[in-house]
Amino acid sequence: MGGLNLYRLLSKEKGRLVAILVTIPVVLVDASKAIVAFLLASYLNAPYLVLVTAPMFAIFGHNYPVWLRFRGGRGLAALLGYFLYREPITFLLFLLIQGAVFLFTRRFAPGAMLALLTALPLYHVTLGPICPCQSLAELPVWLRYKEKYDLMRKGKLGVGY
Repeated sequence: MGGLNLYRLLSKEKGRLVAILVTIPVVLVDASKAIVAFLLASYLNAPYLVLVTAPMFAIFGHNYPVWLRFRGGRGLAALLGYFLYREPITFLLFLLIQGAVFLFTRRFAPGAMLALLTALPLYHVTLGPICPCQSLAELPVWLRYKEKYDLMRKGKLGVGY
């Protein structure tokens, strides 16, 4: 279901403090999914293709879990956890962009979308080459946010979270 969805549901029913306390462990588990997939592939000496795609498939599994009829989170926590592990500067760029947009709009989704668009290219332009793992790991998150963007564009969903 994802950390942000859990926070939204719990904050309405139980209040913000309870929502934060319950959401933190969920976000930490979500953030570790792509890292664990990458480390497991590394530990098993998997072929390069498996190693490069492992974080992406872990995030796909988070976004489209079978036991929830393929309706999961958006994979942002898993992606950010992976960025923090693999390239902390990308993680920081993402947070700076996301935070700046959130400060101006008070909306989560537009900041996430802009950060998804700009964090990796900005890293590449300023600091050097990007690991294919990072680019591929963004794919399942992009697909989930594209669905949200399309609904917002059609007026079927508020910009909201």
